[in-house]
Amino acid sequence: MKPLDPATRALVIELDGGACQWPGCEHPATEIAHLHSRGMGGTPDGARDHPTNLMCACWRHARYTDGETGDGSWAEYADAHYRLLGRQARHLLVHPDRLAYARAEHLRGLLAARRSWADLPNPT
Repeated sequence: MKPLDPATRALVIELDGGACQWPGCEHPATEIAHLHSRGMGGTPDGARDHPTNLMCACWRHARYTDGETGDGSWAEYADAHYRLLGRQARHLLVHPDRLAYARAEHLRGLLAARRSWADLPNPT
């Protein structure tokens, strides 16, 4: 896997203010997370490393975007998804592929509402 282009990394940090973008999290970002991960099929448009598929995340929420529990329990992982997705999370938690897609699209929608996409390059 190739590393993220430094210019793209800098742009995402600028767009997100260096803060974790998972709703309700107030931790500083420690990494750039892919919303649609390669392990779950990548992005619908194939632009895996485009800023519309990236967000700043703290360590724990970067793990969640990858479908991992990180250092927490399954209950914490499930609770984070209930808060993010509401009641639909109950059905999605038993289908990791569907959960990954719903989580990524929900986060993309939240980011689109906060970010100005006008200055972003087109996905290539």
